[in-house]
Amino acid sequence: MRLPLRPLLLALLLPAGLAGCDGPPGDGTPASAALAAGELPVPVEEPPAPDPAPRTLPGGLVVECLVPGAGRPAGIGDRVHVHYVATLVAAGTEVDSTYRTGIPLALTLGAGEHIRGLERGLEGARRGAKVRLCIPAALAYGEAGMGAIPPSADLVFVLDVIRIE
Repeated sequence: MRLPLRPLLLALLLPAGLAGCDGPPGDGTPASAALAAGELPVPVEEPPAPDPAPRTLPGGLVVECLVPGAGRPAGIGDRVHVHYVATLVAAGTEVDSTYRTGIPLALTLGAGEHIRGLERGLEGARRGAKVRLCIPAALAYGEAGMGAIPPSADLVFVLDVIRIE
């Protein structure tokens, strides 16, 4: 008499009581029914965890990954589309947001289209990522300031990466 191979392997590999994550073997749950039918459970792929700690890059730029995103990382020459909220570190007040207009910012990394801290901080980000950048004044608008941003102001950008081309 020949026994089916899959149920035999399961019986040998799974200790008693661990046949299903949803409950004990034979409890009528989908997991136990699948195991009883000789099907191996399909592992669920977890998304990568956010970076455990913020990274400080040259010039004092701090990059913190809040949500990792997926796909290939953005690099120099890539066109990156983001929504963001920018605030002043000193006052904690919002100075700009693409959410108000509903129009994301599109910039080419390394092309000098926006402040250096923003372009550098987006390198390595992936589509769907949420990133917090703490940008020192020297990598933002410097001693000149701009509009609602006073001279020598450090900024915080919280960005959602929408698309990378």
